[in-house]
Amino acid sequence: MQSDDGSTQPPPLVHQNMWRIPTFAPTVVPVTA
Repeated sequence: MQSDDGSTQPPPLVHQNMWRIPTFAPTVVPVTA
């Protein structure tokens, strides 16, 4: 919960969101289209 820890957490969190968006995006696009 330190300032240093918070700065190191954002990077990994962003990576998970990046791979999650492209993973569900293609699945939702065809389903909605």
